[in-house]
Amino acid sequence: MSESSEYRESTPDLSSLSLFVSNISKINSVQEDASVSLRVEKEIQKMKPLLSGKQKSMLKTVESAGFSCLECGKCCERAEDDNSVYILPEEIRKIETKGFSKENFILPLLPDFYEMNESENSSDSTDSVQSIDSVYSADSSFSFQNSAFVAMLQSLSEQTDEYGRIHTFGWMLQRKNDGSCIFLDSGSKKCMIYDVRPALCRTYPFFADENGVSKCVCEGLDSADKTDASLAKKLAEALQNRVISDQADYIQTSAGIKKVYEKSVFNSETGKTAFEERLKNNAVMFVVYDGAGV
Repeated sequence: MSESSEYRESTPDLSSLSLFVSNISKINSVQEDASVSLRVEKEIQKMKPLLSGKQKSMLKTVESAGFSCLECGKCCERAEDDNSVYILPEEIRKIETKGFSKENFILPLLPDFYEMNESENSSDSTDSVQSIDSVYSADSSFSFQNSAFVAMLQSLSEQTDEYGRIHTFGWMLQRKNDGSCIFLDSGSKKCMIYDVRPALCRTYPFFADENGVSKCVCEGLDSADKTDASLAKKLAEALQNRVISDQADYIQTSAGIKKVYEKSVFNSETGKTAFEERLKNNAVMFVVYDGAGV
């Protein structure tokens, strides 16, 4: 599943530009390596008792957060912060069982490339578009900007090999031109793949880190005195499963890096020229590493 992929613009008309992935092909499969599978299994067996010891504290954190989903859809929109959704190979396969082709819902994992549209109420400025890192008001909106996307790609020279291919680590869900998730129904604000949504979405607005459980920006936090006990338990369990899945994917991805990445030459003039030539034809080639190969 971790494959070479090619990005193309669906139309040269920049006012209605959108992205899609085509020509996905496998270079190397990690799953064929028995030693990698054995290493993953050993790591998971080590992690389970450690996570079990943190189970009560994780549950307590989730319960005390007073979380209740308001079904506003803001976490799926580009409303608060970068809403990129990292997705694992197994999660891609689950979504495909719903009749979706992966070329139509995934992109290589990239830095955020959506720009903030200046608020109508903001002060006059010579620039109509500001950086997403700037402070923005609640009525700000985001959109795909071709110039920002190209600039982001050009900034990845340290990841561009001698053939002009950009190497990246993992996949993300595609987003619409306004920055909202490809699977968000704009009318109902409902998820079209709710029962097979990725772990990042399933555990939102919580994530596990070295401190235990941390929280993202979400209006649903503190909207109740206490998170419903049944929901809190599901979230705590999903967080633990996510830690295990992410670690397994990390180990498997590392194997692919050794087989392909370490043999490539990056940031060369030859590679830059090849990248720019392909870009003239509105195409970019990626080499994507994930837990299923390269």
